[in-house]
Amino acid sequence: MYFVAQDLRRLWPELNGPDAWLDLRHVHPTRLHTNESIWIVSTYLRLKARKLSVKIVDHLVPDAINICAAESLIRTTASHRAFIVAVQADRGNLGWGDYTLVQSPVHARRSGTCLIDCWPQPGLLARDPARGVEIRRMAYLGFLDNLAPAFRSEPFRRELTALGVEWVVREKAADWHDYSDLDLCLAVRGTSDVWIRTKPATKLFHSWITGCPALLGPEPAYQYWGERGRDYLEVNNPTEAIEAVRMLQGNGTLYRSIQERGRAKAADHDEGAVERHWIGVISGPIWDTFTRWRTDRPGTILLRAATRRVEHVTAPIRRHIFFLKAGGVSGMRQRLRKLARRVRSR
Repeated sequence: MYFVAQDLRRLWPELNGPDAWLDLRHVHPTRLHTNESIWIVSTYLRLKARKLSVKIVDHLVPDAINICAAESLIRTTASHRAFIVAVQADRGNLGWGDYTLVQSPVHARRSGTCLIDCWPQPGLLARDPARGVEIRRMAYLGFLDNLAPAFRSEPFRRELTALGVEWVVREKAADWHDYSDLDLCLAVRGTSDVWIRTKPATKLFHSWITGCPALLGPEPAYQYWGERGRDYLEVNNPTEAIEAVRMLQGNGTLYRSIQERGRAKAADHDEGAVERHWIGVISGPIWDTFTRWRTDRPGTILLRAATRRVEHVTAPIRRHIFFLKAGGVSGMRQRLRKLARRVRSR
C-alpha cells in the first residue's frame, strides 16, 4: 500500500525513500496546509508510526493500492494498472479513481465512497478550565479570507467589546492549535453553498476536543455530526452571534452543558479515532475492492484503460466547472479571464 505525494521530493526532502519516516510531532504546523500534506503525508506518518506496512512515493505503483490526492497522477503512463484511492477533500465529485474517500457527508452517498474525518490540528491545547463559564475572549482561527465579511467589520468588534468580549483573529497556522485562552470560537464562512457542501466538520470537532464552545455557520457537516443548540450554536450573521454570546453570558448552565456534550462526542473524532477509522477503511472496504479489482479479466482491464483515458480529459474539466460554480459570478469571471489568458499564450 502506497501513499502517493506528487510534491514529495520538493516539499518533504526528509522522506527520501519509500520507508522513510519522521515524527509528526516535530513537523511545523505551517507545513500541514495542503491536501497532500494533510491527507497523504500526515496519514502515512501516523500509520507508519503504528508499524503498518505502508510506503510513501511520488508516483503510482502498478498492481498496488495507491492513495493520492493529485488528479494529474492519472495522466501517467499505464495508470490503469494502479488501484487508485482518490482523496476528494474540499472538491466536487472527482470522477476518477477506483475508490474515493470524502470528508463531507453530502458526498458520502455515492457507491465506492467512504466518509472519513479530516485529521484534527496537531497538538491541540484545550481551554483552560480555570476560565470557568465567564466569556471574555472569542476567536476565529483560520485564514481571514474564509471568514464571512460581516464578521470582519468594526461594528461587530465594537458590539462584542460592549459585552466585555475581546474579538481575536488568529490567521497564522502556527496558532490554530491553541484554545487555552479562549472562551468561544466562531467560524462562519463567506463562500458559496457549493463550496460549503464540500467542507468537513473539523472546527466543530476541535470545539469538542478542546472544550471551547463554538458558534458555527449553517453547514451540512456541522448539522450532520452536531446537535444545534446542544453541542454547538448555529449563527448566520453578526446579529445572531451577538445574541448567542449574550445568551451564554447569562446562562452558565447552558455553557457547561455544551462543553459536556461536546466532550462526550470528542472521543469519536479525536486523532486516535481518525487513526482507527483509517485502519478500518483500509483493511475493510478498500482491501475488499482491491481484491476484486485484481481478479479483473483482460477485457475488463482494457475497458479500465479506456476509461482512464477519458478521465485524463474530463478530470480537469470537472475541476474547472466546480471552481466556477463554487466561486459564484465573480469567481467565474476571474477563472474565465485566466483561461482566456492561457489560450492566448499558447
